Amino acid sequence: MDLSPEELDLLPSDEEIRLYNERGYYVSRKIFSDDEIDNATYGSERFYAGERDFFLHGIIKPFEGWRPDDGQVLRINDYVSLQNREISLLVRKPVLGAIASRLTGNSTIRLWHDQMIYKPEVGSGGYRHRLAHRPFILEDLHTAGYVNRLDSFFRL
Repeated sequence: MDLSPEELDLLPSDEEIRLYNERGYYVSRKIFSDDEIDNATYGSERFYAGERDFFLHGIIKPFEGWRPDDGQVLRINDYVSLQNREISLLVRKPVLGAIASRLTGNSTIRLWHDQMIYKPEVGSGGYRHRLAHRPFILEDLHTAGYVNRLDSFFRL
């Protein structure tokens, strides 16, 4: 994969990898441009309005999750990148995979699952994303990327 000099500067240093292995998390520098975040936000708004660019089929169809007629509750949608062009572009940005590759020491990184969560200000209870909720994942193989507006966070 070819990365620009600017993208290469985003890769974690040896010291950051050491700290990642010691602490279990990595906070990156700004990975996505404001335009990329605006584009993904537009995609998420289209998605939450019920628009789909692609449709889930077969055994993953039951994982569609929240739909507009569910109302203002906690929204949890799986495999959004398989249903929305803008989110697909975001999660498939090459530097994101390169960062995960460098952190884990693996030459191959695969997107196994993605999930978009939205918690409205009213009408839903608390939510915590913990590995305990997914006991089938081996902790030393689990890398998750969180996009919180402009910041990214990786946890192993």
